[in-house]
Amino acid sequence: MRQQLHDSKYKDLWSALILILAVVAAFEIPLRLVLQYPESDFMFAMDIVLTVFFTLDVLINLVPKPEQRNGPKLNVRYLKSWFAVDFIAAFPFGWFLTGLPLDTTHGVKAFKLLKLARLMKLAKMVPLIRKWRNVLHINPSVFRMLLFFFLIFLAAHWMACGWIALNPEPLGDDFQRTYLQALYWVITTMTTVGYGDITPSTNAQIVYAMFVMIGGVGTYSYVIANLANFLGNIDTAKMDFTKKMAVVNAFLAYRDIPPALEQRIRAYYHYIWDNRLDHDENEVINDLPASLKTQVALFLRKPLISKVPLFRNASADFHQEMVHHLSIHVYMPGDEVVKQGERGDSMFFISKGNVAILDEDEMGTLAVLGEGSFFGETSLLREQPRNATVRALDFCNIYSLDKWSFDRLLRRYPDFKDAIEKTSDERAHEHDS
Repeated sequence: MRQQLHDSKYKDLWSALILILAVVAAFEIPLRLVLQYPESDFMFAMDIVLTVFFTLDVLINLVPKPEQRNGPKLNVRYLKSWFAVDFIAAFPFGWFLTGLPLDTTHGVKAFKLLKLARLMKLAKMVPLIRKWRNVLHINPSVFRMLLFFFLIFLAAHWMACGWIALNPEPLGDDFQRTYLQALYWVITTMTTVGYGDITPSTNAQIVYAMFVMIGGVGTYSYVIANLANFLGNIDTAKMDFTKKMAVVNAFLAYRDIPPALEQRIRAYYHYIWDNRLDHDENEVINDLPASLKTQVALFLRKPLISKVPLFRNASADFHQEMVHHLSIHVYMPGDEVVKQGERGDSMFFISKGNVAILDEDEMGTLAVLGEGSFFGETSLLREQPRNATVRALDFCNIYSLDKWSFDRLLRRYPDFKDAIEKTSDERAHEHDS
């Protein structure tokens, strides 16, 4: 069961269900707050469903992944990131208000306001949807526009609820017409149409209307900018990528590649495109004169230099020579960067992503290395086989330094040699102990 929960297919289906529930809550809870319609058995059941599923989501994410089962008993990375948001969204505040010494009016208001905490679950919506974009094979620009229009509709719904809340007149029994009129006012105001049939009558409504107008101007600017970006992206590089993907899709269909492998292949190509790694940068750099070659190489490797302490404190001469010897590689989740027992011919520097150093039976995790870390130096220094397997935990951009270049840098830069040897000795001592 634990293995299934962290399998990508089951995890994506579960995330989709949680996202749907979060969107339903985002539309229904503010509407219930402002219209104050009677809570039916259906509404009570929906609150229970949201509480149960959001709580299960917290518990599932707290379970360590399979490669971390020999480490902490809880998912530490989740505790440091999304745990607080998910916990607040799952906590049934309304249940704990029952019986408190509050008068009826304040009790109802507190109950309804605290239920807005469930909307915090929407904070995870954008990263989840971006992850699914690669699976759906939607053009990135089209995807951004669709997501933007959905967010605008959600914002218009919230603004309509805000307009109802600011209405000084008592609410009638026709909740549907009250909401439609508020949504109508928001849309006409944001689109700068403003027929004038519904106007603000209080200071609070006037201030609120001004903010809605400003939001409408921002919306227009964003739409125009995205349309321009969409048209501008129809360039040679995009056309080349589209042609390449057409060839890849034809190959996958013709060879009847298994669905799981097909998904990994498509994910790889989309990652390469999104990170602009579809061109051989060394091929372009090698065509440049020496002066430009060094400047471009330093610029491209600048993020890596700033992340790796070993490089950050080195001299400018070291940087200018080192950048010419680095080669970038992309690893997908589950790929083995190095294999225990194989001959070591390179050391590696992590620019993006995380890798796990596995134990001897490759079932447990000894350590997790992130951006700015390096590994593989011991095999080069001592000319011995790799002492551990290193596996990518997610998409990783990793630079390699081959042995010939490594030895050259050791001879020319004593500080680099001392730092490498010190780190290697410390790791060897930790491994022996």
